[in-house]
Amino acid sequence: MDRVPRDAAAVISFTNPLALLLTIPFIALALFAWRHASSNLSPQRLRLATAVRVTILLALILSLSGTRIRVPQSHQSVIVVADLSASDYGLRSAAQAFINGAATQRPAGDTLGVVDVGRQPVVEQPVGQQSGFSGFQSAVDSQYTNLGGGLDLANALLPGGYQHRVVVMSDGQQNVGDAIASARLLRSQGVRVDVVPLRVPSGAEVLVENVSVPAQLRPRESFAVTITVHSTAATTTGLTILRDRTLLGSVQEKVRPGENHYVFQQSPLPSGFYTYEVEITPARDTQPENNQGSAFTSVQSSPRALIITDQPREAVNVLASLKSTGIQADLRTPGKVTPELTFLQRYAAVVIVDTPADSLGSQLMAQLVPYVRDLGHGLVVIGGQNAYSMGGYGQTPLEQVLPVSMDLPKHQNLPTTAVALIIESLEEDTQINISKEAGKGVVSLLTPQDLVEVSDAPFDGTAGWVVPLQHVSDRGGIGGAIDRMVPGDPDSYLPMLQSAYDTLRHANAKVKHIVLLGDGDAEDPAYQQLVQQIHASGITVSTVSTNGLGRNDFQTMRNIALWGGGRYYTANDPSKIPQIFLRETRTVARLGIVQGKFFPQELSANPMVRDVRRVPPLYGYVGTTPKAAAEVVLASAKLDPILAAWQFGLGRSVAWTSDAAGLWTKDWLRAPNANRFWANLVSWVFPAAGTGRLFVTASSSQGQGHIAVSVPPSLGPSPAVMAHVLSRGLTTNTIQLEPAAPGEYDGSFQESGQGAYFVTVEAHGAGRAAAGQIGLGVPYSPEYRTTGVNTPFLQALAGAGGGSVLTGPQATWRGNLQSVLAHHDLTLWLLLLAVLMLPIDIGVRRLVVSRREIETIAAALPFVRTAPAAHEPAIPLMNALRERRVRGDGPVVRSTAGESRGIRLPRKISPSSGPRRSYTRSESGADEEQEGETVAGRLLAAKRKKA
Repeated sequence: MDRVPRDAAAVISFTNPLALLLTIPFIALALFAWRHASSNLSPQRLRLATAVRVTILLALILSLSGTRIRVPQSHQSVIVVADLSASDYGLRSAAQAFINGAATQRPAGDTLGVVDVGRQPVVEQPVGQQSGFSGFQSAVDSQYTNLGGGLDLANALLPGGYQHRVVVMSDGQQNVGDAIASARLLRSQGVRVDVVPLRVPSGAEVLVENVSVPAQLRPRESFAVTITVHSTAATTTGLTILRDRTLLGSVQEKVRPGENHYVFQQSPLPSGFYTYEVEITPARDTQPENNQGSAFTSVQSSPRALIITDQPREAVNVLASLKSTGIQADLRTPGKVTPELTFLQRYAAVVIVDTPADSLGSQLMAQLVPYVRDLGHGLVVIGGQNAYSMGGYGQTPLEQVLPVSMDLPKHQNLPTTAVALIIESLEEDTQINISKEAGKGVVSLLTPQDLVEVSDAPFDGTAGWVVPLQHVSDRGGIGGAIDRMVPGDPDSYLPMLQSAYDTLRHANAKVKHIVLLGDGDAEDPAYQQLVQQIHASGITVSTVSTNGLGRNDFQTMRNIALWGGGRYYTANDPSKIPQIFLRETRTVARLGIVQGKFFPQELSANPMVRDVRRVPPLYGYVGTTPKAAAEVVLASAKLDPILAAWQFGLGRSVAWTSDAAGLWTKDWLRAPNANRFWANLVSWVFPAAGTGRLFVTASSSQGQGHIAVSVPPSLGPSPAVMAHVLSRGLTTNTIQLEPAAPGEYDGSFQESGQGAYFVTVEAHGAGRAAAGQIGLGVPYSPEYRTTGVNTPFLQALAGAGGGSVLTGPQATWRGNLQSVLAHHDLTLWLLLLAVLMLPIDIGVRRLVVSRREIETIAAALPFVRTAPAAHEPAIPLMNALRERRVRGDGPVVRSTAGESRGIRLPRKISPSSGPRRSYTRSESGADEEQEGETVAGRLLAAKRKKA
């Protein structure tokens, strides 16, 4: 579609003009055929047939040449680009009202469409003849404003054959893309860009402009944290500083209009990554979303290890081994570990010693996956009675990282177990449901050879076995019965305990156990005698106390566990009940523990066992199954993994399935160089010491993270450089960095929002490798950095697009657009014309129709009415001939004046009377020509030919 003056006329153009050259030979051939035709057609019909054939040829030639006609177009097609970013969120109703007003005032024949803009543009309403607008339904990423993308999408949606206009509704706070450049492009293509400012209310605004710390620190280096606060008014603000979510201090500061700088000195830090977060609480403010800021720093020094254990005595040998070899280590219980990557990052490896999954917590285990896989750090897990399958590692993120799975070896002979579950009502629906899930979890751990029974502790004094003692062969049926049960609140647990004792003592199982879940308010002095009797018969009793109302309630549950030789648990958090039940079941059933003296077999010459010259015996381990890609270094006599390792993403992990405290390793700990063994495990999972260091920088701009790396010449002229970006949602994005300059590589990634990002860069070349890491703190959305309407930008946008600032919906359809020529393709119409003319060509040449037949056909048509003549004969010439025959005169012919008059014709002459009279053209040519037009004329002509 081309721009033209307003008074432009229609223009014909051709897409294949070379085809027009066929016109000359084709027309010449048609004329040649006309001049030299030997047809019996009359001259008039011959000329008509030639004209029809020439028309067919011209239509075909014009169709082949791609004939198009361009005519001026006055209808408009308008697309509204609506800014739905966070800075305009409160003005959606105003934008909706404007679009609805434009739709209701749309002239007939014009079209309207709507495009929404956030980080990416989306089509809200396709271009069409809309008569209203019901509202915004599409979802956009409102943390960014990409007006340029909205203009580009609108330009792609504009249909041909219309005058084009794009209306931008925004506050002008663009932070992604270049809308000015897009508007210039649209203007060059004949699209007018108008703007409608969205008036955002503004007030006093105080925001965190920047938080600055050195990106990298040397050991024992002091530094400062610099905070920049920007304000539009004089006020006061509270200022809080945190490091890795630990409060460093909080002060009250005065704030002046403009930029305010606050500096806080910091002492040297141990090695690792650290996140500083700043939050302000201004006395006067409009947008609280911009009151936070963050920054990263890292301290490079010798690697450190973090030892996590539920029982510190279990890790004494491990800690001593690390210190004896010069590896710095911190020993912490799970409750003292911050389950964040920013905390774990400061350690090169994490060592977990005999700690169950419920103590570690789901959040810490989830962080271990990117810690090893994406950041390239190491993990060592040392077993015991509370680790691996005994610790509930199955189907957790920790199992994902380990080189072994918690599936028990198929050859292992497990002792049969009989478990009785007594579940009392905890008087809250949510807790009852949790208790049921705990019961079903216990059932899931048992094998088909095991036995289980479940009581809902009714208050009527009966045992209430909703699941009678049975083998765990129908898990679905047992689970359904547990779901349907309604736990009661009995006055005494005695009936349930007595019934469980009666059934379990006759059960054919090696391990027999009772688990009682209740609040302890059912006191009974007969508990001690019965429970001690139960214990004496080889049946243990454990209790889980929750929702107790007083000291006596908890003491009742504690005493039952003490008399029954079991364990007592307090579940202040009801959500922990399923984990307690599972842990208790594993402990009682001893699922997965393999005991007995054996000598581990060395299956792989791994550096971790280089100091073990003679493999000492072990006395037990937790059964596991090695994963397909795992390296089994040491194995039992049954080839179960004792020491296994593998590469997990960028890092390594190691599994030691025996213990470290001497339970199964008493001889191992007394072996020569045994103190170096645990240190060797940790050293093997450390990031490679021989790997060179890369200098990595990272920055954030327009919703994009930018990574720049300096690569040493030792890696060759063209190393492969990859960056692994770990986002706040623990998702990893791998980027191929491209050369930007000699020895410099860079790349970008799309940010997913505010938060911490970890970047690990690897470079390989010339048989060498190098690596580097850095953290990137992405601040709050740029939507909250500026407030109000950016009027200069909107005016510049309208100027670049050849438009103006609109004042109301009626201006949307103003007739100020450049006239255009709309293209109409005539190819198909010309082909249709040629096809329709073909029967006419055949009819003109082959079909003969008399005037009388034409009149008869016309008279037969229902919409043609003709009145017959009253006095004039229908066939004048025939009447004249009849009259002359009666009088004996010659034939009658019609005069040149068109009137019928008598003309004497020669009498019939016999052959003996003399030669026939011959007629010349002058005498009879006109007559024959006129007679040929009637049936009688044709008969006379045929008679003369015979004569």
